Amino acid sequence: MSLYAQLRARSPLVLGAYGLLVTVVCIIVAQAVFSAPPESHASLMRYWGLLSAAVVSVAASNMLFPDRMAPGMQLLNPSPKALLRYQLTRWAATAGVLVIPAVLLAVLSDGATAPQINGVLVVLGVALYGFADTVALGPVSQAWSSGTSGQWYARMRETSGAGFSVPRGLVPYLFSTSRCFLLGAAGVLGEGLLRAAGLPGVSIAGGLGVLAWAVWRLRPLAAAFDRFYYRTHAFFQEVLGGSMGVSDRDPIPYDSLYWVPSRWRPATWAALRQLDRRLPLGRFVALGHVLFWALVYQGVAPVVVSGYLALFVLVQNGTVLLLTRPELAPAALHLSLQRPLDWIITRWFVAARWLGPFAGSLGLVAWASRSYTTTDMLVWTAIYAAVAVGTALWATARVEWAHRRQLA
Repeated sequence: MSLYAQLRARSPLVLGAYGLLVTVVCIIVAQAVFSAPPESHASLMRYWGLLSAAVVSVAASNMLFPDRMAPGMQLLNPSPKALLRYQLTRWAATAGVLVIPAVLLAVLSDGATAPQINGVLVVLGVALYGFADTVALGPVSQAWSSGTSGQWYARMRETSGAGFSVPRGLVPYLFSTSRCFLLGAAGVLGEGLLRAAGLPGVSIAGGLGVLAWAVWRLRPLAAAFDRFYYRTHAFFQEVLGGSMGVSDRDPIPYDSLYWVPSRWRPATWAALRQLDRRLPLGRFVALGHVLFWALVYQGVAPVVVSGYLALFVLVQNGTVLLLTRPELAPAALHLSLQRPLDWIITRWFVAARWLGPFAGSLGLVAWASRSYTTTDMLVWTAIYAAVAVGTALWATARVEWAHRRQLA
Protein backbone atom coordinates (compact mmCIF):
# COMPACT_ATOMS: atom_id res chain seq x y z
CA MET A 1 0.00 0.00 0.00
CA SER A 2 1.34 3.42 -0.93
CA LEU A 3 1.91 6.12 1.68
CA TYR A 4 -0.91 8.17 0.16
CA ALA A 5 -3.28 5.22 0.49
CA GLN A 6 -2.19 4.71 4.10
CA LEU A 7 -2.94 8.34 4.89
CA ARG A 8 -6.44 7.95 3.50
CA ALA A 9 -7.09 4.57 5.15
CA ARG A 10 -9.46 4.20 8.07
CA SER A 11 -9.22 1.57 10.79
CA PRO A 12 -11.96 -1.09 11.05
CA LEU A 13 -12.87 0.36 14.45
CA VAL A 14 -13.54 3.79 12.96
CA LEU A 15 -15.48 2.32 10.05
CA GLY A 16 -17.55 0.21 12.42
CA ALA A 17 -18.34 3.20 14.62
CA TYR A 18 -19.30 5.25 11.55
CA GLY A 19 -21.58 2.50 10.24
CA LEU A 20 -23.20 2.26 13.66
CA LEU A 21 -23.83 6.01 13.75
CA VAL A 22 -25.39 6.09 10.26
CA THR A 23 -27.53 3.05 11.05
CA VAL A 24 -28.86 4.56 14.25
CA VAL A 25 -29.67 7.89 12.59
CA CYS A 26 -31.47 6.08 9.77
CA ILE A 27 -33.48 4.05 12.29
CA ILE A 28 -34.53 7.22 14.10
CA VAL A 29 -35.54 8.85 10.81
CA ALA A 30 -37.50 5.78 9.69
CA GLN A 31 -39.23 5.59 13.05
CA ALA A 32 -40.20 9.26 12.76
CA VAL A 33 -41.67 8.69 9.27
CA PHE A 34 -43.67 5.62 10.27
CA SER A 35 -45.07 7.29 13.39
CA ALA A 36 -46.11 10.53 11.63
CA PRO A 37 -49.22 10.98 9.44
CA PRO A 38 -48.51 11.14 5.67
CA GLU A 39 -49.48 14.82 5.43
CA SER A 40 -46.63 15.76 7.77
CA HIS A 41 -43.88 13.95 5.86
CA ALA A 42 -43.08 17.06 3.83
CA SER A 43 -42.62 19.01 7.06
CA LEU A 44 -40.26 16.31 8.36
CA MET A 45 -38.09 16.74 5.27
CA ARG A 46 -38.05 20.51 5.71
CA TYR A 47 -37.02 20.13 9.33
CA TRP A 48 -34.26 17.75 8.29
CA GLY A 49 -33.04 20.27 5.72
CA LEU A 50 -32.84 23.02 8.34
CA LEU A 51 -31.13 20.69 10.83
CA SER A 52 -28.61 19.64 8.17
CA ALA A 53 -27.83 23.26 7.33
CA ALA A 54 -27.19 23.99 11.02
CA VAL A 55 -24.96 20.93 11.44
CA VAL A 56 -22.94 21.62 8.27
CA SER A 57 -22.42 25.27 9.16
CA VAL A 58 -20.63 24.26 12.37
CA ALA A 59 -19.15 20.87 11.46
CA ALA A 60 -17.31 21.71 8.23
CA SER A 61 -14.41 23.61 9.75
CA ASN A 62 -14.19 21.36 12.82
CA MET A 63 -14.01 18.18 10.74
CA LEU A 64 -11.69 19.44 8.00
CA PHE A 65 -9.16 21.73 9.71
CA PRO A 66 -6.57 21.61 11.07
CA ASP A 67 -5.77 18.37 9.24
CA ARG A 68 -3.40 16.08 11.14
CA MET A 69 -2.38 14.51 7.80
CA ALA A 70 -1.12 17.82 6.41
CA PRO A 71 2.59 17.04 7.12
CA GLY A 72 2.26 13.81 5.14
CA MET A 73 0.53 15.65 2.32
CA GLN A 74 3.37 18.18 2.20
CA LEU A 75 5.87 15.33 1.81
CA LEU A 76 3.83 13.61 -0.90
CA ASN A 77 3.02 16.89 -2.67
CA PRO A 78 -0.09 15.55 -4.47
CA SER A 79 -1.69 17.47 -7.31
CA PRO A 80 -4.52 19.94 -6.58
CA LYS A 81 -7.06 17.46 -7.92
CA ALA A 82 -5.68 14.68 -5.71
CA LEU A 83 -5.87 16.96 -2.68
CA LEU A 84 -9.44 17.85 -3.60
CA ARG A 85 -10.38 14.17 -3.80
CA TYR A 86 -8.69 13.54 -0.45
CA GLN A 87 -10.60 16.33 1.30
CA LEU A 88 -13.89 15.45 -0.38
CA THR A 89 -13.46 11.86 0.80
CA ARG A 90 -12.93 13.04 4.37
CA TRP A 91 -15.93 15.36 4.22
CA ALA A 92 -18.15 12.76 2.54
CA ALA A 93 -18.14 10.71 5.75
CA THR A 94 -19.66 13.60 7.71
CA ALA A 95 -22.01 14.59 4.91
CA GLY A 96 -23.19 11.00 4.61
CA VAL A 97 -24.64 11.11 8.13
CA LEU A 98 -27.01 13.78 6.80
CA VAL A 99 -27.46 12.80 3.14
CA ILE A 100 -28.17 9.08 3.61
CA PRO A 101 -31.02 9.66 6.13
CA ALA A 102 -32.39 12.40 3.84
CA VAL A 103 -32.57 9.93 0.94
CA LEU A 104 -34.17 7.34 3.23
CA LEU A 105 -36.71 9.90 4.43
CA ALA A 106 -37.58 10.77 0.81
CA VAL A 107 -38.01 7.10 -0.14
CA LEU A 108 -40.22 6.26 2.86
CA SER A 109 -42.38 9.38 2.69
CA ASP A 110 -45.88 9.39 1.22
CA GLY A 111 -47.64 12.19 -0.63
CA ALA A 112 -46.06 14.85 -2.80
CA THR A 113 -42.58 14.06 -4.06
CA ALA A 114 -41.39 17.62 -4.72
CA PRO A 115 -40.68 18.45 -1.03
CA GLN A 116 -38.72 15.22 -0.64
CA ILE A 117 -36.62 15.81 -3.78
CA ASN A 118 -36.07 19.41 -2.78
CA GLY A 119 -34.99 18.34 0.70
CA VAL A 120 -32.37 15.92 -0.65
CA LEU A 121 -31.06 18.62 -3.02
CA VAL A 122 -30.84 21.12 -0.15
CA VAL A 123 -28.89 18.70 2.06
CA LEU A 124 -26.51 17.88 -0.81
CA GLY A 125 -26.14 21.55 -1.66
CA VAL A 126 -25.38 22.81 1.84
CA ALA A 127 -22.92 19.95 2.40
CA LEU A 128 -21.03 20.90 -0.76
CA TYR A 129 -21.27 24.63 -0.07
CA GLY A 130 -20.06 24.21 3.51
CA PHE A 131 -17.05 22.29 2.21
CA ALA A 132 -16.19 24.88 -0.44
CA ASP A 133 -16.70 27.90 1.80
CA THR A 134 -14.58 26.40 4.58
CA VAL A 135 -11.70 25.49 2.28
CA ALA A 136 -11.67 29.06 0.91
CA LEU A 137 -11.44 30.61 4.39
CA GLY A 138 -7.65 30.49 4.70
CA PRO A 139 -6.62 33.45 2.49
CA VAL A 140 -9.60 35.54 3.64
CA SER A 141 -9.00 34.88 7.34
CA GLN A 142 -5.27 35.56 7.01
CA ALA A 143 -6.07 38.90 5.37
CA TRP A 144 -8.44 39.77 8.21
CA SER A 145 -5.89 38.69 10.80
CA SER A 146 -3.13 40.82 9.25
CA GLY A 147 -5.41 43.85 8.87
CA THR A 148 -5.35 44.05 5.07
CA SER A 149 -9.08 43.26 4.96
CA GLY A 150 -12.00 43.92 7.27
CA GLN A 151 -11.13 47.54 8.07
CA TRP A 152 -14.84 48.35 8.34
CA TYR A 153 -15.14 45.79 11.14
CA ALA A 154 -12.12 47.24 12.95
CA ARG A 155 -13.61 50.75 12.75
CA MET A 156 -16.93 49.47 14.06
CA ARG A 157 -15.18 47.79 17.00
CA GLU A 158 -13.27 50.97 17.81
CA THR A 159 -16.24 53.32 17.58
CA SER A 160 -19.13 51.33 19.02
CA GLY A 161 -17.53 48.29 20.64
CA ALA A 162 -19.92 46.02 18.75
CA GLY A 163 -18.67 42.78 17.26
CA PHE A 164 -17.68 39.25 18.15
CA SER A 165 -15.55 38.20 21.11
CA VAL A 166 -13.14 36.24 18.89
CA PRO A 167 -9.86 37.05 17.13
CA ARG A 168 -10.36 39.11 14.00
CA GLY A 169 -9.17 36.26 11.81
CA LEU A 170 -12.09 34.12 12.95
CA VAL A 171 -14.74 36.66 11.99
CA PRO A 172 -14.90 35.39 8.36
CA TYR A 173 -15.50 31.92 9.79
CA LEU A 174 -18.52 33.21 11.72
CA PHE A 175 -19.79 34.86 8.55
CA SER A 176 -19.28 31.55 6.72
CA THR A 177 -21.38 29.61 9.22
CA SER A 178 -24.19 32.16 8.86
CA ARG A 179 -24.05 32.03 5.05
CA CYS A 180 -24.21 28.24 5.06
CA PHE A 181 -27.25 28.08 7.32
CA LEU A 182 -29.06 30.91 5.53
CA LEU A 183 -28.46 29.23 2.16
CA GLY A 184 -30.01 26.00 3.41
CA ALA A 185 -32.91 27.85 5.00
CA ALA A 186 -33.51 29.72 1.74
CA GLY A 187 -33.71 26.45 -0.17
CA VAL A 188 -36.22 25.01 2.32
CA LEU A 189 -38.34 28.15 2.56
CA GLY A 190 -38.23 28.68 -1.19
CA GLU A 191 -39.86 25.32 -1.77
CA GLY A 192 -42.59 26.12 0.75
CA LEU A 193 -43.27 29.56 -0.72
CA LEU A 194 -43.47 28.23 -4.30
CA ARG A 195 -45.86 25.51 -3.19
CA ALA A 196 -48.00 28.02 -1.28
CA ALA A 197 -48.05 30.23 -4.39
CA GLY A 198 -49.61 27.42 -6.42
CA LEU A 199 -46.43 26.43 -8.26
CA PRO A 200 -45.71 22.92 -6.96
CA GLY A 201 -44.20 21.88 -10.27
CA VAL A 202 -41.27 24.27 -9.88
CA SER A 203 -40.96 24.08 -6.10
CA ILE A 204 -37.72 22.09 -6.36
CA ALA A 205 -36.12 25.24 -7.76
CA GLY A 206 -35.05 26.09 -4.20
CA GLY A 207 -32.99 22.92 -3.84
CA LEU A 208 -31.62 23.18 -7.38
CA GLY A 209 -30.55 26.75 -6.67
CA VAL A 210 -28.70 25.71 -3.50
CA LEU A 211 -26.89 22.90 -5.31
CA ALA A 212 -26.03 25.11 -8.30
CA TRP A 213 -24.67 27.84 -6.01
CA ALA A 214 -22.52 25.27 -4.19
CA VAL A 215 -21.06 23.94 -7.45
CA TRP A 216 -20.37 27.51 -8.59
CA ARG A 217 -18.62 28.19 -5.27
CA LEU A 218 -16.41 25.10 -5.59
CA ARG A 219 -15.38 25.39 -9.23
CA PRO A 220 -12.79 28.20 -8.89
CA LEU A 221 -11.14 26.34 -6.00
CA ALA A 222 -10.41 23.13 -7.89
CA ALA A 223 -7.56 24.38 -10.09
CA ALA A 224 -5.58 25.82 -7.13
CA PHE A 225 -6.93 23.65 -4.35
CA ASP A 226 -3.51 23.05 -2.82
CA ARG A 227 -3.07 26.78 -2.18
CA PHE A 228 -6.39 27.02 -0.36
CA TYR A 229 -5.87 23.75 1.53
CA TYR A 230 -2.47 24.58 3.00
CA ARG A 231 -3.32 28.20 3.83
CA THR A 232 -6.58 27.24 5.52
CA HIS A 233 -4.87 24.44 7.44
CA ALA A 234 -2.09 26.80 8.57
CA PHE A 235 -4.55 29.45 9.68
CA PHE A 236 -6.77 27.12 11.73
CA GLN A 237 -3.74 25.45 13.25
CA GLU A 238 -2.42 28.81 14.41
CA VAL A 239 -5.69 30.33 15.62
CA LEU A 240 -7.22 27.24 17.18
CA GLY A 241 -3.96 25.98 18.68
CA GLY A 242 -3.91 22.85 16.54
CA SER A 243 -0.73 20.76 16.52
CA MET A 244 0.93 18.26 14.22
CA GLY A 245 -0.47 15.20 15.91
CA VAL A 246 0.38 16.28 19.48
CA SER A 247 -2.62 16.85 21.71
CA ASP A 248 -2.86 20.03 23.73
CA ARG A 249 -5.49 18.58 26.06
CA ASP A 250 -4.72 18.36 29.74
CA PRO A 251 -3.77 14.76 30.62
CA ILE A 252 -6.01 12.72 32.86
CA PRO A 253 -5.07 13.49 36.50
CA TYR A 254 -3.40 10.63 38.30
CA ASP A 255 -5.53 11.24 41.41
CA SER A 256 -8.72 10.73 39.37
CA LEU A 257 -7.91 7.00 39.20
CA TYR A 258 -8.59 6.54 42.89
CA TRP A 259 -10.87 3.61 42.01
CA VAL A 260 -7.92 1.62 40.59
CA PRO A 261 -5.87 -0.33 43.17
CA SER A 262 -2.43 1.17 43.71
CA ARG A 263 -0.65 -1.87 42.25
CA TRP A 264 -2.10 -1.26 38.75
CA ARG A 265 -2.71 2.48 38.94
CA PRO A 266 0.56 3.70 37.30
CA ALA A 267 0.20 1.40 34.29
CA THR A 268 -3.51 2.21 33.96
CA TRP A 269 -2.80 5.93 34.09
CA ALA A 270 -0.09 5.66 31.42
CA ALA A 271 -2.35 3.57 29.17
CA LEU A 272 -5.24 6.03 29.50
CA ARG A 273 -2.92 8.92 28.66
CA GLN A 274 -1.79 7.10 25.51
CA LEU A 275 -5.39 6.34 24.54
CA ASP A 276 -6.55 9.92 25.12
CA ARG A 277 -3.74 11.22 22.92
CA ARG A 278 -4.64 8.84 20.13
CA LEU A 279 -8.44 8.89 20.35
CA PRO A 280 -10.20 11.10 22.94
CA LEU A 281 -13.38 9.18 23.67
CA GLY A 282 -15.37 11.47 25.95
CA ARG A 283 -17.50 13.18 23.30
CA PHE A 284 -18.03 9.99 21.31
CA VAL A 285 -19.18 8.11 24.41
CA ALA A 286 -21.57 10.94 25.30
CA LEU A 287 -22.95 10.92 21.74
CA GLY A 288 -23.42 7.17 21.95
CA HIS A 289 -25.52 7.50 25.10
CA VAL A 290 -27.59 10.31 23.57
CA LEU A 291 -28.36 8.10 20.56
CA PHE A 292 -29.33 5.28 22.94
CA TRP A 293 -31.75 7.58 24.76
CA ALA A 294 -33.17 8.74 21.42
CA LEU A 295 -33.84 5.16 20.36
CA VAL A 296 -35.64 4.41 23.62
CA TYR A 297 -37.60 7.66 23.43
CA GLN A 298 -38.72 6.89 19.86
CA GLY A 299 -40.01 3.51 21.00
CA VAL A 300 -37.78 1.53 18.65
CA ALA A 301 -38.16 -2.25 18.85
CA PRO A 302 -36.21 -3.77 21.78
CA VAL A 303 -34.25 -6.06 19.45
CA VAL A 304 -32.90 -2.98 17.60
CA VAL A 305 -31.96 -1.25 20.85
CA SER A 306 -30.28 -4.42 22.11
CA GLY A 307 -28.31 -4.67 18.88
CA TYR A 308 -27.23 -1.08 19.24
CA LEU A 309 -26.12 -1.65 22.83
CA ALA A 310 -24.16 -4.73 21.79
CA LEU A 311 -22.33 -2.79 19.06
CA PHE A 312 -21.78 0.13 21.41
CA VAL A 313 -20.21 -2.15 24.03
CA LEU A 314 -17.98 -3.85 21.46
CA VAL A 315 -16.77 -0.60 19.88
CA GLN A 316 -16.19 1.07 23.23
CA ASN A 317 -14.16 -1.84 24.59
CA GLY A 318 -12.43 -2.38 21.28
CA THR A 319 -10.60 0.92 21.66
CA VAL A 320 -8.28 -0.86 24.08
CA LEU A 321 -6.85 -2.73 21.08
CA LEU A 322 -5.47 0.59 19.82
CA LEU A 323 -2.90 0.28 22.61
CA THR A 324 -1.45 -2.94 21.16
CA ARG A 325 0.47 -1.19 18.38
CA PRO A 326 4.25 -1.77 18.70
CA GLU A 327 5.04 1.92 19.17
CA LEU A 328 2.54 2.11 22.05
CA ALA A 329 3.11 -1.33 23.59
CA PRO A 330 6.75 -2.49 23.35
CA ALA A 331 6.39 -6.05 24.59
CA ALA A 332 9.89 -6.38 26.07
CA LEU A 333 9.43 -3.21 28.12
CA HIS A 334 5.98 -4.28 29.25
CA LEU A 335 7.26 -7.64 30.46
CA SER A 336 10.01 -5.91 32.43
CA LEU A 337 7.37 -3.83 34.21
CA GLN A 338 4.56 -6.31 34.87
CA ARG A 339 3.54 -9.90 34.39
CA PRO A 340 1.00 -10.73 31.65
CA LEU A 341 -1.67 -11.28 34.32
CA ASP A 342 -1.09 -7.75 35.61
CA TRP A 343 -1.41 -6.38 32.07
CA ILE A 344 -4.75 -8.17 31.71
CA ILE A 345 -5.98 -6.48 34.87
CA THR A 346 -4.55 -3.12 33.77
CA ARG A 347 -6.32 -3.28 30.41
CA TRP A 348 -9.55 -4.28 32.09
CA PHE A 349 -9.35 -1.12 34.18
CA VAL A 350 -8.71 0.90 31.00
CA ALA A 351 -11.88 -0.52 29.47
CA ALA A 352 -13.79 -0.14 32.75
CA ARG A 353 -13.18 3.61 32.74
CA TRP A 354 -16.58 4.04 31.06
CA LEU A 355 -18.37 1.23 32.93
CA GLY A 356 -19.80 3.62 35.54
CA PRO A 357 -21.31 6.04 33.00
CA PHE A 358 -22.65 3.06 31.03
CA ALA A 359 -24.41 1.65 34.08
CA GLY A 360 -25.67 5.12 35.02
CA SER A 361 -27.10 5.68 31.55
CA LEU A 362 -28.93 2.36 31.67
CA GLY A 363 -30.13 3.12 35.20
CA LEU A 364 -31.55 6.46 34.01
CA VAL A 365 -33.44 4.70 31.22
CA ALA A 366 -34.69 2.04 33.64
CA TRP A 367 -35.97 4.78 35.95
CA ALA A 368 -37.63 6.89 33.21
CA SER A 369 -38.93 4.18 30.87
CA ARG A 370 -41.14 1.18 31.31
CA SER A 371 -39.32 -0.65 28.51
CA TYR A 372 -36.26 -1.37 30.64
CA THR A 373 -35.89 -2.58 34.19
CA THR A 374 -33.17 -2.71 36.81
CA THR A 375 -32.54 -6.32 35.81
CA ASP A 376 -31.79 -5.18 32.25
CA MET A 377 -29.34 -2.63 33.61
CA LEU A 378 -27.53 -5.27 35.68
CA VAL A 379 -27.41 -7.73 32.77
CA TRP A 380 -25.94 -5.19 30.35
CA THR A 381 -23.45 -3.99 32.97
CA ALA A 382 -22.30 -7.58 33.43
CA ILE A 383 -22.02 -7.98 29.66
CA TYR A 384 -19.88 -4.85 29.48
CA ALA A 385 -17.57 -6.15 32.23
CA ALA A 386 -17.29 -9.54 30.51
CA VAL A 387 -16.48 -7.97 27.14
CA ALA A 388 -13.83 -5.86 28.89
CA VAL A 389 -12.25 -9.07 30.21
CA GLY A 390 -12.27 -10.59 26.73
CA THR A 391 -10.72 -7.48 25.22
CA ALA A 392 -8.00 -7.40 27.87
CA LEU A 393 -7.20 -11.07 27.25
CA TRP A 394 -7.04 -10.54 23.49
CA ALA A 395 -4.81 -7.48 23.80
CA THR A 396 -2.41 -9.28 26.14
CA ALA A 397 -2.30 -12.30 23.84
CA ARG A 398 -1.31 -10.03 20.94
CA VAL A 399 1.50 -8.31 22.86
CA GLU A 400 3.05 -9.95 25.93
CA TRP A 401 2.07 -13.57 25.32
CA ALA A 402 3.03 -13.33 21.64
CA HIS A 403 6.45 -11.95 22.63
CA ARG A 404 6.99 -14.80 25.10
CA ARG A 405 6.13 -17.36 22.42
CA GLN A 406 8.68 -15.80 20.09
CA LEU A 407 11.38 -16.15 22.74
CA ALA A 408 10.42 -19.70 23.71
